[in-house]
Amino acid sequence: MQNCSDFLVANPSEILINTIENYNQLSFGTKKQYHSWGIFLFQNGIGDHLIDFKTYRIKQQSIHFVLPYQWHQLNCNEKSKGVFIDVPIDIVNNSLEINRFAIKLWWHVVKGRNPILQLNEQMFLEFKELIRLMSLEYERNSEVRQHILKNYISIFFCKCTEELKFETSIKASDLDLVILNQYKILVEENFRTSHKIVDYLKLLKLNYRQLSLVCSHYLNLSPSQYLYNRIVEEAKRLLLHSSMCQKQIADYLNFTDVPHFVKFFKSRVAVTPYVFKGQVKK
Repeated sequence: MQNCSDFLVANPSEILINTIENYNQLSFGTKKQYHSWGIFLFQNGIGDHLIDFKTYRIKQQSIHFVLPYQWHQLNCNEKSKGVFIDVPIDIVNNSLEINRFAIKLWWHVVKGRNPILQLNEQMFLEFKELIRLMSLEYERNSEVRQHILKNYISIFFCKCTEELKFETSIKASDLDLVILNQYKILVEENFRTSHKIVDYLKLLKLNYRQLSLVCSHYLNLSPSQYLYNRIVEEAKRLLLHSSMCQKQIADYLNFTDVPHFVKFFKSRVAVTPYVFKGQVKK
C-alpha cells in the first residue's frame, strides 16, 4: 500500500487506494470538498464522519460513500482500520458499465437516503477480499493496471447497489442513462452561472419533454427541480462549510442581489439562509 507522501502527489486522473490509517494522518479533522467518488471501508473504528450536512458514527464493517462535490470531515482515532478508494469523476462518467451502478448510488443519496452501508460478517469478508485483489493490482507496475481496477470498481459498485436494496422497478436503459448522466454533468459544470433549463436543453439538443420524462422517471423530479435543488445544495454547503457571507454566496451563484438569493433559498428550504445556518450549527 502506498505511503503518505505518495498519496499527496498521486495522479488525480487515476483510481487511488490507500489505508484509512494513512488517510487519517493526512486529513484528520480537515473539512474539505470532495471532487471524486470517495469510498471508505471501515474494518473497525471509533469516531465520526461529517458528510455534507449530517454527522455519522463510524462503525465496524461499514462502507461510507462521499459523492463528488460533497464536503466531508473524517474524525476517527488512530486505531481505526480500513481502506480508502478514490475514483475520479471522469473515470465514472466515461465508463458506461461503471456509471450504470454508480448512478444508482447517486440516486440513493439524491433521494436523501443514508450514504452508509452496514455489512454483515459474510458481506464484509466478500468486500474485503475484493479490495485485497484491487490492492494487489494497484501495487503492480502494469500498463493495464488502471483498466483492471476499473473492472474491479464496476464489480464493487454493483455489489454495493445490490446490498442497498434498490427498487427493482428502477431499470435504466443505456439511452436514459446517457441522457441523465449528460444532464447531471452539465448541471455540475454550469449551475453557478446558468439557472435556466432552456440553456441545458440547447446543450443536450433535447426538447423539454424528452428530458422531463427521464428526470421524472428516475429522480421523481422535473429538470428544473433538479437544477434548483443543486443550486440550493451548493448554497447550503457554502453557508455551513465556508466563511462566505450571504452577499458573496449570492454573487458566487449568480443571483442579481441578496434579496433575490434569500427569496430563492426560502422558497425551497422554508427558512432564510441565516436561519438555516443557525439551525444546523446548533
